[in-house]
Amino acid sequence: MSLVTSPSANLPVNDLALEASLRAVLADLVHRCPSLTKAEKRELPSDLPKVRASFLADIRRQIRLGGDPLGEAYARIFSPEERRSTGTTFTPAKIISQMFDLAARLVRDPGLVVDCGAGSGRFTIAALRHYRKAHVLACEINPLLALIIRATARVAGLDSRMKVVLGDFRALKLPRRSTPTLFIGNPPYVRHHDIEPHWKRWYQDELARHHITGSQLAGLHLHFFLKARQLGQPGDAGCFITSAEWLDVNYGKDLRKLLLNGLGGHTVHLFPAAHQLFADALTTSAITTFQVGQTHHGMGFTESNGQPRRLTHWVPTQELQEARAWSSFARPLRQTATEATATLGDYFLIHRGQVTGANHLWIANEATPPLPASCLFPAVTHAKEIIRLGGGPLCDPTNLQRVIDLPADLGALPARDRRVVEAFIAWAETHGGTASYIAQHRRPWWRVKLKAPPSIIMTYMGRRPPVFARNLADARLLNIAHGLYPRTPIDDPTLDALVGWLNEHVLLSSGRAYAGGLIKFEPGEAMRIPIPPLEHFVHVA
Repeated sequence: MSLVTSPSANLPVNDLALEASLRAVLADLVHRCPSLTKAEKRELPSDLPKVRASFLADIRRQIRLGGDPLGEAYARIFSPEERRSTGTTFTPAKIISQMFDLAARLVRDPGLVVDCGAGSGRFTIAALRHYRKAHVLACEINPLLALIIRATARVAGLDSRMKVVLGDFRALKLPRRSTPTLFIGNPPYVRHHDIEPHWKRWYQDELARHHITGSQLAGLHLHFFLKARQLGQPGDAGCFITSAEWLDVNYGKDLRKLLLNGLGGHTVHLFPAAHQLFADALTTSAITTFQVGQTHHGMGFTESNGQPRRLTHWVPTQELQEARAWSSFARPLRQTATEATATLGDYFLIHRGQVTGANHLWIANEATPPLPASCLFPAVTHAKEIIRLGGGPLCDPTNLQRVIDLPADLGALPARDRRVVEAFIAWAETHGGTASYIAQHRRPWWRVKLKAPPSIIMTYMGRRPPVFARNLADARLLNIAHGLYPRTPIDDPTLDALVGWLNEHVLLSSGRAYAGGLIKFEPGEAMRIPIPPLEHFVHVA
């Protein structure tokens, strides 16, 4: 059913009409609202079609019953792919309720609630209903979403205690306050590639005030934590749900340090990678609570299968400061016949396979000029070459593609081979071999520099746990797989037994979820996979 009466019988029902329908409904619901900004008014052109009175009444009824029909319409009109560049996802009501319960442990009666990156206003409306005396500030950069917030609050009869600020949360200014403030919300997940340079400088400069060296690789959600610290006064509290990768990745150490240095980190509630909290974004999520200016001497951690629950670990500050990653604090080790008290990293270094910068040039094919056999290396170039082994060993390199790896010093080659290699280099250069970012940062540009053959190979991205295999073919790896390199020599029967155990016991929850539902194991995460002590596999073998 269309939201509006078509101005013409021939008007097609399509995405544009649906968007116009949403704008028409909003125009009716915010009619004569005195606080609309110019940007919001531009979202409501004068030629919008007329809304059916019965349908408008149904929208009002859904809002008064606690629904978000306008936000849901927005999510249907603008696909997850369209919203990804701005990091817009809408939080389920169940999670919002749980977050307010967590926030209540830190501040019971805030005078002000700030919805940071408000979206369709779900946290704003919940705060207005939860705190009967608090004022709520909804900060949202998208004018169409700002209209949705205003319309929903107005219909719900809650707009008298609400203010909408149309703008970037990082630019928000607040006056001094005499009562506690609660910062709450779902900060947008925007990767560093889409963050403007001046905001990256702001991030680094502001962190420097706290004696923290900030990374330009940080995502927008980390900027929001920092802004909450900048705006916060002692006694203010916060509760954010974000992607959980900051717990482990290098740039996440900015936030990890901040939580222990003034932001007052209190708890982290980690959701498993395979648990889908959001209908349009499968990602590993974490709820983090903090109390500005407080020293808690540690933080609480738990992993939940669907809702935040009682903390399972309290980790002292010193241990948090010394740890290179935090997600393991939330995850109890998986119980097996033997206690998984060690990690892969205790026995192996794990490295991602090599990146070529131009596979069409560096993986030999029919168009490749002749090269000496000494420059052609059998390599695993597709994850499926590991997956189809089904956990068995990679024994035969015959069917593997050859990756070209040339020496840095061509003078070390026999004269005949050198002439052939120089001819190939000239050919590769004319076919764009020097154009890629990778080639421009190699010395010399033609040296792929494959790593040595690892003892074990593993996939690291997919919708299933990684697959491990012995590398009996001495194959090299491209960057579609990881290689496991023993820190000290390990015999073949032990390696075989370990690979069998890994293929049966590694969980998706040890990885990290990305948009689209892919679970990824970075080398550092793979090194933290819990396993029994290696002596267990000696006996098994």
